Amino acid sequence: MGNLKHYLFALKNGDLFFDDKRKFTLIINSVAIIHAIFGIFFLCQQVWPMVIYNAIIVLVYQGFLVMINNGKQRVAVALISTEVFTHAMLSILFIGLRCGFHAYLMGMMVVTCYATLSWKVYKGRKHSMVCYVFFNLLGFIACYLVGNFVPPVWTVSTMVAHVLYIFNWCTVFLLCLFFMVLLYWEVSFRNETLTDKNQELDQMAKMDHLTQLYNRRYMTGKFKEYLDALHENGELFSVIIGDIDFFKKVNDSYGHDAGDEVLVAVAGELKAALRDRDCVCRWGGEEFLILVKGNKEVAEMVGERIRARIEELSVQSGGHTIRVTMTLGGTETVPGYSADKLIQLADEALYQGKNEGRNRIVIK
Repeated sequence: MGNLKHYLFALKNGDLFFDDKRKFTLIINSVAIIHAIFGIFFLCQQVWPMVIYNAIIVLVYQGFLVMINNGKQRVAVALISTEVFTHAMLSILFIGLRCGFHAYLMGMMVVTCYATLSWKVYKGRKHSMVCYVFFNLLGFIACYLVGNFVPPVWTVSTMVAHVLYIFNWCTVFLLCLFFMVLLYWEVSFRNETLTDKNQELDQMAKMDHLTQLYNRRYMTGKFKEYLDALHENGELFSVIIGDIDFFKKVNDSYGHDAGDEVLVAVAGELKAALRDRDCVCRWGGEEFLILVKGNKEVAEMVGERIRARIEELSVQSGGHTIRVTMTLGGTETVPGYSADKLIQLADEALYQGKNEGRNRIVIK
């Protein structure tokens, strides 16, 4: 019951972590309980060989748990499949086919498919599923043939046989449904996990690790999107390059760790200063490239807002208060100009601003 509670709790909380050992234990305990129920039934019908058999098998299944704890899961599953076939055959020989014990061989097809598809111990051994399905199918056919040609040793009433037949097939149906739902949940969970991992990797591939801004590679693709929008819809945008003034002095005076803290703080101010439709990346070193939706007047307004925020910024590092400024150069897009040409114009504006005294915005 502890394993079932663990699984249900995991499902309720959206976490399908349920290791193979727990899954094996859940199955073995479930089958052992079913055998205990059969033992009681055979006791009521005074079919003594099957009473003894089921009592022994309940203990044998505890031995299967020991095997699982010792890492012999595949052997345990093979023995369980053999035992289910043996139990079905003995039940048919003693009380007949009409009681429906051969149904459990159909159930074992689903259980073994679930095991071989979802458990790590069967990774790379998908042929095991075919073998188990074939084994249980042959067992089902053998039980059916024996039940039709060999009369049972004990006779049970028609009503008892019908009740038992319905109970066995309903149990098998619920068993199949249970494991099919588990397989569906696990496949869904793994797909969601894989999707999350892919999204995480995609995010890492387009982000600068230090500043958590977009990186140069991503911005190159974004630049193409903006140019396509310009050509198709005439949607103007501007390009701004910002460079932290005298950043080398920060590294030389306070160390590279302090320089990194300044870069992170500046990146935060850039994101705070921009509108949702604008885009910024770390272009390289202490340079940042910004794509602003709008003409040069809009770009100048955005650039001035950035410049003012950086000027007011103070970074605490190692007991020091570090202040920096930023010079920005930009250009309005010109139809027919390539991304490289626009960056070149923005770069020229940036250097003009540097030559004119820094801490300013120049838009060409």
